[in-house]
Amino acid sequence: MENFEKIILPWQDWKIVNYLGSGAYGKVYEIERNASGIQEKAALKIVTRPKDAGELEADYQNGYDKESISAKYTQIFQEYRNEYKLMKELQGQSNIVSCDDFFIEENPDGIGGKIYIRMELLTSLQKETRERLLPEEEVIRLGKDICKALILCESRNIIHRDIKPDNVMIYTMIQKAMLRNIQFMKKPRKEKLRIIRNMMQTEMSLMKGSRELANK
Repeated sequence: MENFEKIILPWQDWKIVNYLGSGAYGKVYEIERNASGIQEKAALKIVTRPKDAGELEADYQNGYDKESISAKYTQIFQEYRNEYKLMKELQGQSNIVSCDDFFIEENPDGIGGKIYIRMELLTSLQKETRERLLPEEEVIRLGKDICKALILCESRNIIHRDIKPDNVMIYTMIQKAMLRNIQFMKKPRKEKLRIIRNMMQTEMSLMKGSRELANK
């Protein structure tokens, strides 16, 4: 069981109430606060780089010294800053998950640290398809929602680098699909074909999940 009670957040009015999942470098939690008698909920992603002692040791084994390792993670953190700026640029758009706060906590030794990202609390597409069968018309509508998000990004010369079912969230009150994750960046147009391929794979995964649930 995930032990999150000892995690100190950079925003004192927020507290972690539930563990939601993890990825290659980060973990996601449900957080909440009570502001003037109004309870608010959000999602929190904590990215740790290096993710553990093994990643740091691998850097040394690959020939890095402490100075170059520190520079490597400084660059990684700058990339996260740049991506967050793009997310803020897209904030308020109906098919893009809103990122509302961002904080970097550097390690005392100057090598890496933690990145805290507060965003909308939504339901993952994979969780939704595990729990119920999505009718064909809903799958089509969700696919159109994702396309709307990509069209918006294209209009601003922004590319989402990791389109997959894991990064599609559902606003369950109105069954609307939204792209999540800090995976946005300015990219040359040669990336378009890869993005289109990933988009097609995501839609096929949607259809496959619905069919598998129907056959259970």
